[in-house]
Amino acid sequence: DKCLFILGTYVAVPAKSFKDQFPDHKIIVYQLEQLMGICTWQSVPTIIENIKSADEIWDYDKLNVEYLKQHSVKVDRFMPLLYSSKLERIERRENPEIDVLFYGMINERRFKIFQLLQPQLYGRIKLAWIYGDSEMDKHLANTKVVLNLHAAEPWNRQEQVRLFYPIINGITCVSEPSQFNNMHDEIIESSIDRLSATLHDVCYSNEWKSFGILAKERFKNRSIEYAV
Repeated sequence: DKCLFILGTYVAVPAKSFKDQFPDHKIIVYQLEQLMGICTWQSVPTIIENIKSADEIWDYDKLNVEYLKQHSVKVDRFMPLLYSSKLERIERRENPEIDVLFYGMINERRFKIFQLLQPQLYGRIKLAWIYGDSEMDKHLANTKVVLNLHAAEPWNRQEQVRLFYPIINGITCVSEPSQFNNMHDEIIESSIDRLSATLHDVCYSNEWKSFGILAKERFKNRSIEYAV
């Protein structure tokens, strides 16, 4: 009762603005960005300054929690992204037209990786990039594998925000390795050097289908254990 959860808006709007608007509410920021000493698409110093005035701060990543602690910001609750049956809503195609889908912003680092993958997979893998489409489910339903690439290096936070939804819907996710893997056995990790071979092998076998189903059950079980 009387709790207002702030999702995303805090990247531009200080939590204090919501306290002024809703003086009788507890303002809780659920922080879902990657907080590191480098910026990807948002200003990390601005985010930290904006969330300081919240009544409570939650975060999904333990590395974020430690980073905020270094900046004298206390996280009240570590809350990873968990399985929810309400997000099970994608009807997968039996024979998807897209082999590998990347969705999100293409920055310089990701562009260079795409430049490597394109000649290596030309004529063998149908690789798609989607950005800004509000009807993302139709593309996920028509995809064998979701590809995850980090926006920055050498530091990163595993993109759980990007990965947990396709996993809930039984879609296989292939990712380059992260600083810390929070989703052990729920995703397939592959180095950039091996990425084209991994994508080819997963898409040209039954693994794109079988691994996604297994990953969903593993994620569901891990979420139940966490809740208990």
